[in-house]
Amino acid sequence: MWMEEENFFECDRYKDCFDHIFAAIIVCDSKGYIIAANPSASCIFEKDFSQFEGKVSIYDLTAEHEKHVLEQLMESSFNECGIFSEYNPHEVQFISDSGKTILANTFVAQNQNRDYIFTITDISDLKKNEVIAQEREKQLLDLTNNLHGAVYQFIYVPNKKPEFLYVSDGIADVYEITKEELELDPNAIQKLFYADNKNSFATAVLEAFLEKKPCEIEHQIKTRSGKKKWVYAVANPHRMSDGKLIWTGYSMDITEQKNAQEKIRESEQRLRIHTQFSPLAYIEWDTELCVKEWNTTAETIFGFNRDEAIGRHAFDLFVPPELYDETKEIWNRLLRQSGGYRTAAKCINNLGEYVYCEWYNTPLFDEKGNIIGVTSMVLDISKRKQAEIALKQSEQRFRNVAEIASDWIWETDAEGKFTYVSDRYSKVIGIPAEKVIGKHLRDMYVSEDPKKKREWLQAVDDILNHKGFWDYEFQVEMSGQRPRWFRISGAPFFDNTGNYRGHRGTGTDTTEQRVAENALIASEEKFRHIAETSFDWFWETDSNDCFKYVSEGFLKSLNMTKENVIGRHIKDMLVVSNNDQIKAWHKFLDDIDARRSFKDYQYQTPSQNGNPRWFKVSGAPYFGHYGEYMGFRGAGVDMTTEKMILIENNKCHRRMQEIISMIGVVVWETDNSLKLNLLSDNCKDIFETNKENLLSRNIKELFVNESGSVVQEIDARRLFVDQVVVLSGVHFDGDEGCRFEISGKPYYDHTHEFLGYRGTCKRIDNSK
Repeated sequence: MWMEEENFFECDRYKDCFDHIFAAIIVCDSKGYIIAANPSASCIFEKDFSQFEGKVSIYDLTAEHEKHVLEQLMESSFNECGIFSEYNPHEVQFISDSGKTILANTFVAQNQNRDYIFTITDISDLKKNEVIAQEREKQLLDLTNNLHGAVYQFIYVPNKKPEFLYVSDGIADVYEITKEELELDPNAIQKLFYADNKNSFATAVLEAFLEKKPCEIEHQIKTRSGKKKWVYAVANPHRMSDGKLIWTGYSMDITEQKNAQEKIRESEQRLRIHTQFSPLAYIEWDTELCVKEWNTTAETIFGFNRDEAIGRHAFDLFVPPELYDETKEIWNRLLRQSGGYRTAAKCINNLGEYVYCEWYNTPLFDEKGNIIGVTSMVLDISKRKQAEIALKQSEQRFRNVAEIASDWIWETDAEGKFTYVSDRYSKVIGIPAEKVIGKHLRDMYVSEDPKKKREWLQAVDDILNHKGFWDYEFQVEMSGQRPRWFRISGAPFFDNTGNYRGHRGTGTDTTEQRVAENALIASEEKFRHIAETSFDWFWETDSNDCFKYVSEGFLKSLNMTKENVIGRHIKDMLVVSNNDQIKAWHKFLDDIDARRSFKDYQYQTPSQNGNPRWFKVSGAPYFGHYGEYMGFRGAGVDMTTEKMILIENNKCHRRMQEIISMIGVVVWETDNSLKLNLLSDNCKDIFETNKENLLSRNIKELFVNESGSVVQEIDARRLFVDQVVVLSGVHFDGDEGCRFEISGKPYYDHTHEFLGYRGTCKRIDNSK
């Protein structure tokens, strides 16, 4: 789209060139009005310039604050040498027809006709990409500088110093060398190496370079401050577009890991010493039950020294022939990991004497999880046998205690059948113990309720799967009785060879506790229901006076979330925003600190929209069973509406008092006993006496007329208007007989019960 322009577009080749150029070419006259533009200009500025020849100024396309820039460019563009006389690029902000901001490189020149020729290249996207690139570069720098170690890039060529292209700040943490020092001396890191590390490091780097493979090495250094460090370094090669081989590397301080490994080696050594001199015999077996390790305590118990025991089978050392089969079974269970971890057995020492031992066996595994042997810690319990009689006596005493305990005791075999219940069970349940012995757990009657049956059978499955359980509570429905609640606990027990033998446990009747808990829950629900109809919200604090519970009404009233409230101190929440409430605020703080109850504490706080909100809260401390302070509980009411009504009433009252004062009448009101309880503020001006002298006086005694008509109308509860009266018992300066006109009307509540009279009174003599 071109318009004819003398001396500039008369050549078709220029026109074709500018029609297809990416930049906008705009020609303006000496006053800045556009007389020609190429298609790119229409595209960039979203405007058809052919329709506005000589009507649109270049300034119309420019942002307001950039117009002076165009003026300067146009002033500096003139040169008598001819077209495009001066190359003066500048970044200028333009505005497209749709209002979009365009950042463009702008060139201005003048031709011989003094026309301005603008070359405008849109660089908005380029600038955005530059900003994105800068942000990403900063993110990368932040990432590398925050890594636990050093990141670097370098060019390595054998027999030449490395050339570092980038080094992160972490280089100082690892090598105690700054980036600047490394730039001055690229070999500064290698100078920290121990002599025996330098050759191995150089060999590894050269091999990686020749094979173009990653280089990974651990090396020990001594920093300039004298610290000895172990460093792990890895670098990967990649070839750039210019053919250079760039290495990207990472180094980290592994001194702590190396020290930990050293401690592990020391620990293993101490373990060997411990097992060698342990008070328990330590024996290590291979998978064929042959001895691999044998400590001095094993020598003492069984009488064979280490050299005699190593490599020999257990049957050749201390297993009696009558126990061969049992020993094989235990060994097979160990290899299958199905038992045999703890056993007790009779053995024979080298003198043929019986020795009773307790065995603690642990399978050993290789890195693939395959069993490669077993370790056994062996305790000589020969002397313990002498205590078995005392143990049996102790068990008998235990059973005696069980019979008189408040809980009952039960025991099952491995199949889940009862083998023992204490007499207490019969007294609580009402079923003789002999009818329970031999019965399976699954046969116990719990309830007809399918859900309760399933819960009980699940508990039975846990028992049969050798699981312990605690405080399992269930309900039993007994014929002719109210349902009973019971709580039982139990744990599996095993024999000396590790075989499951059954469960033992206790049980107790929790019916009364359940009844009390249910009554408490019902009471709390009843209280909460009553309270929720009386208050807007509830709150509770912990012993630190921080909120641990607030109701939904609290959150709605303050327009807050639980996350903003729970955990905050009550003093930080219930604060005043009005200086008039400071005294009440300090009393509230004193009550909290002194653990005193408080009632109807009122405070004002601004809401999010700036309007004040008023609240009234009450609270009381609560204590634990032992008198320890637990926190405060309380309730609150949003009294904003009530306050706003009161404020409006006060405003109305003030306006009404002003009106009443202007018209010169006194407004009065009585209660149902006809005693004055309200007088307008201008009372003293009209009656020449204070309110306090008239309030509580009976109007029949105060307003007196000769005919007594006022009293008659009042007694009949009728309206009376403009009755002339005098005020009994009121002294007026200079005039004892001041007269007044009084009017009154009875008023009632919604049940039509008489509440009193309301009326007006004005002075009718000429002195006032």
